[in-house]
Amino acid sequence: MVHDAAALVLKAPDDLAFLIAVRKLDEETRLNAERERIRAEEAEKLQRQQDEAARKAAESAQNQAVAPAFIAPAAIKTDADVVDAEIVARAPESVVQLFRAAPAPAERTGTPTLKLGTIADRLGFALTADFLKGLGFEPAATERRSCLFHEADFGLICAALVRHIEALQSKAAA
Repeated sequence: MVHDAAALVLKAPDDLAFLIAVRKLDEETRLNAERERIRAEEAEKLQRQQDEAARKAAESAQNQAVAPAFIAPAAIKTDADVVDAEIVARAPESVVQLFRAAPAPAERTGTPTLKLGTIADRLGFALTADFLKGLGFEPAATERRSCLFHEADFGLICAALVRHIEALQSKAAA
């Protein structure tokens, strides 16, 4: 029902036809504008998703570029000065020294109970399971949707975070 039906009934037929045509045109214009707004929102949403995916891919690639020098415990021994020649050739001496100073992995026995959220609470900032994977720490188990790690890994995770941050810092300074 139109709001001005009483006034429309009294209009001359030509005026009424013109008014209807104008209102149809206004409605089509409004609908086209609405469709265009929705298309723009969808395009913006898609662009945001692509940007986020590209950012995550770049972040993952950056983590992968830094991580190999840190997650090859067989290549660099912590109790001796024996270092894999290929890693030494690729890594700056400061990185090799940082890895030599890393604590030895603890024995992982028992049920993993350390949740990702607990790690974040202890550190005071949020971490993702993907980020920890990039540092070389796979979840030992999952409970519902929570990633679980061994309590003995907390010190190693902290040391890996420090090495990661220092590597990024030295890379930025270079």
